[in-house]
Amino acid sequence: MMNNPLSARVRQPVRLLFTDMPAACGFPPFATSGDVDAAQVESYFAVLRSAFSELQRAYSQLLNEIARLILTAFGQAGPLPAAQPKIEHEAHLVLNVAVDAKLKAFLLRAADAVTDDTTVWQPPGQLLFLAA
Repeated sequence: MMNNPLSARVRQPVRLLFTDMPAACGFPPFATSGDVDAAQVESYFAVLRSAFSELQRAYSQLLNEIARLILTAFGQAGPLPAAQPKIEHEAHLVLNVAVDAKLKAFLLRAADAVTDDTTVWQPPGQLLFLAA
C-alpha cells in the first residue's frame, strides 16, 4: 500500500476536483452543493485549459530534449531517426561491458534493431537518467 499524500488524494476525488485542483489554479474551493458562481467556474476552466496546454508543450519539449541528449551522448547529429542505426550499432558494442542496470536497460532499448519506431526513444521515465 502506497503511503504518500498524492495517493490519499486520489482516493478522495471530491476533494481533488473541488478543493485541490482549484487551489492549484489560484481559486477558492468550490462548494459541493448549492449555487456556484458561473463566472468563477468559467475563469477556473480557462486557467485549467491553459495549464493543460502548457503541460502538452512541456512534454513535447521534454521529448526534444531527450532526443538531443541521446544524440549528444552518442556523438551524433541530425534527427534521431536518421542517427538510430549508428546508435544501435554503438549500443551493441557497449552492451556487453555495461554493468549498471539502468545503463544496460537503456542500451537494450537502443540496440533493438527489430523496430524502427522512434517511440522507442520516448519513455521519459526510462531515459531521464541520462540528464543526471
